[in-house]
Amino acid sequence: FSESIILLNVRSLNSHFQDICKLIADRKIDVVCLTETKTNVYDKFHIDRYSVFNCVSTRGCAIYSSKKVLHHFSYVAHIETISIIIDYSLIICVYIPQTAWGKVEEYFNNMLYECTVCLKEKFSLNKITFLGDFNPSGFFEKLITLFAKYGLHQHVTVPTHQDGGILDLVFTNYQCPTIFTIPVFFSDHCLVGVV
Repeated sequence: FSESIILLNVRSLNSHFQDICKLIADRKIDVVCLTETKTNVYDKFHIDRYSVFNCVSTRGCAIYSSKKVLHHFSYVAHIETISIIIDYSLIICVYIPQTAWGKVEEYFNNMLYECTVCLKEKFSLNKITFLGDFNPSGFFEKLITLFAKYGLHQHVTVPTHQDGGILDLVFTNYQCPTIFTIPVFFSDHCLVGVV
């Protein structure tokens, strides 16, 4: 089993929903992770063959899945996460505003333990993919160290933002997946792909 995943800071789903639909229309993409959707109402954002799972917040974080989702859960406080379990894989999409970084370390420590120990055992998970717009300015090394403590390694090595920063990260507990980035005209972030 192998899934294809894309991640994009969409900068408003309302403004760019048709662009997202065109982007995935002719491609075999199993999971679409979107950050900064700037909506908490997804009824009008239906994509054929996909189910949507989202955080209830004004910033917005959502996952569209073309595969059967066994479980899903979300968390919204200083950060936003939406998580799904497909077969034996856990996929977690996260959005962290730049202003939230001083408040999230304890949350991540607890969540990483929950994902890599408790959920992994409960659902017999083989793969964990933790990805999103982390805005890690000033916290990059601390973040890498924290995730590595739980066996999750970061794979994005090229800038994902038009100003040159690596803001969108992909952590996995499995061998280095193929990671690619593609600039899109409707966002200041690149699309990040995981296959």
